[in-house]
Amino acid sequence: MAFNNVANYLNLFYLIYKLNAYIMRASFNKKEILAKILKSDTFKNSKTYQNLLIYLVDASIKDETPKEYDIAIEVFGKDAKFNPAEDPSIRVYISNLRKKLKQYYSQEGKNDKVCLDIPPGHYVVVFSEKDSSRIKQIFTFQKMLYSLIGVLILVILLFLYKLIEQNRSNPATSSFLESPVWYDFATSTNRLLVVLGDDYFVLNKNDVNVGIHRFHNINSETDLEELRNKNSDYKEYAPTPYTFTPHLSLIPLVKFLPLLCTREKVEIENSSRIKTADFLDNDIIFLGSFRNIYIMRQLLNGFVKNIKAGAGENRLSLLLSDSLKTYVLEGYPQIKHTDYCLIRKIPGPKNNTIFMILSFFETGMSRTSTYITDPPTLKILQEKFVNKYGRMPKYFDCLFRVSGLERTGLSIYLEYYSEINPDKLN
Repeated sequence: MAFNNVANYLNLFYLIYKLNAYIMRASFNKKEILAKILKSDTFKNSKTYQNLLIYLVDASIKDETPKEYDIAIEVFGKDAKFNPAEDPSIRVYISNLRKKLKQYYSQEGKNDKVCLDIPPGHYVVVFSEKDSSRIKQIFTFQKMLYSLIGVLILVILLFLYKLIEQNRSNPATSSFLESPVWYDFATSTNRLLVVLGDDYFVLNKNDVNVGIHRFHNINSETDLEELRNKNSDYKEYAPTPYTFTPHLSLIPLVKFLPLLCTREKVEIENSSRIKTADFLDNDIIFLGSFRNIYIMRQLLNGFVKNIKAGAGENRLSLLLSDSLKTYVLEGYPQIKHTDYCLIRKIPGPKNNTIFMILSFFETGMSRTSTYITDPPTLKILQEKFVNKYGRMPKYFDCLFRVSGLERTGLSIYLEYYSEINPDKLN
């Protein structure tokens, strides 16, 4: 019930924010203003400055702040290695665009009621009405909304603080944190690093109109290089300077909030940014897909022999008791299907612990995250290990088969579980 109340507060906050943005957008039609400028004699024969202005206005409509690097990549098709400190071309283009706008408003646009401007030192398009009284009305109302938002933020923070305090004393939470699976995480004094798997995207360096792409079988620099070598049509593709975190990595995070609340030092990072040095002193919880594991794949060496994650066939090959066993997904995630979720808990090199939860789709990740944090199912897992080994091992592997519908896990089965001997890890 408490979490539902939090959701209601957050929804209200979001609606007020959207209302504020809508009012500012609705005060005049930015698209119509842009269209008129693009048709003018000043701009109609200049495709370069048309594209630049369209990009900046779109960013204004979306309430985004364009960066020099983003403009270079997305408008002018610069290489991903573009360095603004060494290449001033974008600043030159923006300066020339300001001059063209000044020329437009001195001639064809001199009677326009709304002016478009790019303040010096910024790349944000500003729309201003010549009727200053209307502007004052808009910003007065905006200040009222910001004041209300500030009050709501305070209420939400107080409510969340109360919720966390209640959650700490909740018997189910205590049972979860005191289980042998999570106790070392709950009591550790190391920094806790939560790693969220983020997906790999590419873009065409020479054709900005193509945009960015997500190829399901391209999940690393190595995959991209293989594609370039096989197909010359992809020679000009390069990784984007940013990645995207899918729902698969974000959805289960809420299950671990009780654990995060017990730690004083918690950081969240994307898997594409993780370095080998991060394995040394941090306790790590990885939430993601087999496709976005990046450098953390080395932690599966000796156990996971082969992974195929992407469009078409998805399969996982594991070395179990010196024999190779392959698990192949069945069905399609949009309808009835099976997914596999691997859990691996291993020691780090400096008295730290690494816990990995990987699946192919949201189906396995969400259902298994519930299983591994819910006291009744945690108890079942512990009993299985105790029956097999006489105790709950500190480090272990588990493979769950999850059946689902439309990426929602409906049933879960423990396919494989085994103790890990730290001395035998590669």
